[in-house]
Amino acid sequence: MDSKLNLYGDIYIKTTGTHGSDISSQRLDDLDKKALIHSLETASPRVLDIGCGFGAQSIRFAMNGASVTAVDIVDVSEKLGKEMLCLGIKNDMLRFVTQDICSFLVKDEQVYDIIYSQRFIHYLPYDKACELVKMIYTHTKQNGRVFFSASGMSSELSTNYDCSDSIVHRFSKLENNMAQKHGILEPVCLYHKEELSTLFEQHGFVTDSIWTSTFGNVKGIFSRK
Repeated sequence: MDSKLNLYGDIYIKTTGTHGSDISSQRLDDLDKKALIHSLETASPRVLDIGCGFGAQSIRFAMNGASVTAVDIVDVSEKLGKEMLCLGIKNDMLRFVTQDICSFLVKDEQVYDIIYSQRFIHYLPYDKACELVKMIYTHTKQNGRVFFSASGMSSELSTNYDCSDSIVHRFSKLENNMAQKHGILEPVCLYHKEELSTLFEQHGFVTDSIWTSTFGNVKGIFSRK
């Protein structure tokens, strides 16, 4: 793989080996910053970090005073525990769960002020993404905010991507060279900006902000009114 993945200078840091690089541990992007600012503006916020990777953003939330639940299929509990110890973060401020997010939400009785997820939802076929957003809605407090991103159809990931025009049927592996470069070997559903907005709006959310990054990924902030 190339030493640099993109125009931001990110490098490949393996997660599962098939689900791309951990970016949050390398830099804060605009969505990260907006989520952190909102956590500072919320009294005693409860945060759910979906597909947390190595937990860099979860740690930032906790250091801002949030009570955080971080969920990922990769068990990073040992690494995360060591970082929490070094930073003086108490166990009751950051809970890590190794589990599929939908299986977790079925049993989770908590509602959250902030639900955050970077570059995770594109690993789900659109019907499964709809199921997840529907579950997220029930776990979001009234006036709570959701911060989500997805790999975009206007990014280089779409190069020779064998996809359907309809997002309902769009779920395919990346072209081999692109898959190897980014370490994304699983099938993905790439999004246009309007499609991510529609996904959340059709399940009860209001779009506060939606944009496409310089790289071409889609980022959005949504509210439960």
